[in-house]
Parts: sequence; structure tokens; C-alpha cells
Amino acid sequence: MPKQKSIVEFRSAIKVARKSQGLYQKEVAGKLNITPKYFSLIEQGTKVPSPKLQEKICTALNIRIRYDVPPPKKTKNECYQKFAVRVR
Repeated sequence: MPKQKSIVEFRSAIKVARKSQGLYQKEVAGKLNITPKYFSLIEQGTKVPSPKLQEKICTALNIRIRYDVPPPKKTKNECYQKFAVRVR
């Protein structure tokens, strides 16, 4: 049976994926060459990562994302878009 897709916020998806793999924020941040604090802010939704960093996060956590709507123009206060997330 194929794994079911679900629509979730990016920040929620990466937190669930990280925890399910038993990883600490510090470990993931190290793979991404960002500070643990910055990664924490991404998971909290305080910071919105660039599309390039989103791809790196997904690769590090072995998840895929698909935009259901086109990504927003780059603004600091933009809300997170909904993503379809599937664990590989």
C-alpha cells in the first residue's frame, strides 16, 4: 500500500520528519551549514527559508515537497504555503 500524502505546513513537516528519524535540530543544522538557532526558528515558523534551503532541508530529512500553489514572492512576513509531503 503506498504511503498516503498529507497537506501540512512546511515547518510542521520538517519537525515531524526530524523527530521520526531521531535527529536533533543541531544535527540537521550541521548538515545544512546553518546555525541550530536558525533551524529552530524555521521549525517555529518565525523564519521562512529560501526555496533553495527548503530543498536542502528536504534532502537532509529525506522528504519531498510539492507546492499546491505557486510559491509566494520573497517577503519576510509571508505565511508558509501548504505542501504535500511524502516520506520517501
